[in-house]
Parts: sequence; structure tokens; C-alpha cells
Amino acid sequence: MKKLIILYFLMPLLCYAMPEQNISEIKQRMSKNPIFVNNLDKCPADTSPDKKAKSPQNYSTVAAYCRENTLACYKKCEDNQGDACYFTALNLQQAKQTQTSEQLFQRGCELGVASACTNRAAGAMTFVDSLTLERKQCITRTFEKSCNWNDPWGCTMYAAELINNDDSKQTYDKALDALIMSCVYGKSDPACVRGMEIKQYILNQRN
Repeated sequence: MKKLIILYFLMPLLCYAMPEQNISEIKQRMSKNPIFVNNLDKCPADTSPDKKAKSPQNYSTVAAYCRENTLACYKKCEDNQGDACYFTALNLQQAKQTQTSEQLFQRGCELGVASACTNRAAGAMTFVDSLTLERKQCITRTFEKSCNWNDPWGCTMYAAELINNDDSKQTYDKALDALIMSCVYGKSDPACVRGMEIKQYILNQRN
């Protein structure tokens, strides 16, 4: 089967240039924090809690604050605020600080942030030379977990991984179930657009 292409940006790019001094300080603080030592060797699905963290009611406000005050946002991450880890990771990702952003996605996932788990699993697919069977299984489990936490991109990615791993009728049914959550934010949401492409692929295969 032709492998589905699923490497999309999971969040819109942010129009913000982080000062180099802030990047350096964040990286220095992380290098001294034992939480981040070898944390990319861990599977997000296995190190995250059973229940997802509650999203802040003022989600947009928190996102804007972290976009404009990334260093202060990172310090909240050090205080175990998962959303702060996630938004700091997004900013560092835009600044092309790949390893640092992946470490922060991992930490956000460990603190129960569904989108952080989804992004970390996507990063685990991309930023390695080769994927072992163990790593592939970890990625699929992580997408499954973030989908169970009702993350639209998590469900879209989980459905695609299911089909990539096992192109069978039983898998199609499971993937379609996952895709139900892909459009929770509307048909124009990128997770929904990609999810409907996957759904159409499944329907075509069945005909």
C-alpha cells in the first residue's frame, strides 16, 4: 500500500521572533534541570498520566502571553504547568530549536497536555535517522492516547498510523472511529481536512 503522507504542521506557525538571549537562557536552564535529562528516550504514551490535564479556560490568553513572554512562560513550565511547556515548545519550534522544542513537548505530554503528546509523537517520526519497531509502536500508542484525550490532530494521526501499519478491513473500522473526533473544531480545521482525506482513502479502498 502507498504510505499515507501525514507530516503536516500540527499548529499554525506563530508570527513571533524570540530573542536569542531568551533562547540561550531557556536552553541553559533546561541543561541543568534533571527533568530533561534523556527525556526524549522515553515513550510519551508510557510517561504521561492516565487522565489528561484540564485546559485553561482562557486558552487563547495563555497562548498569547507565552508567545510574547516565552522565558516567563518557560519558568511556569518548570513549575509543572503543562500548557506552558507546550506553548514554549511551539515558540522554540518556530525558532528552529528542534531538540529543545521536542524536549518541551515531551514534558508537556508528561504533564497531561494532549496536543503536546501529539506533537511529540509527530516529532518522534521525523527527527530520527531510522524508526525501530519499538519506536513505531510507541508513536502509534501515543497518537492513540492523545486521540482518547480528544485531540483532533491526535485522532487524525492515529488513524493514518493504523492504516500505515495494517491495511485491513478491521483497521479501517478502527481508523474511522478515530476520525470522528478529527472535526471537532469544524470542517476547515487542518486536522479535519486531513482526516477527511484519510476517510475518503478508506472509502475508496472499500469500493
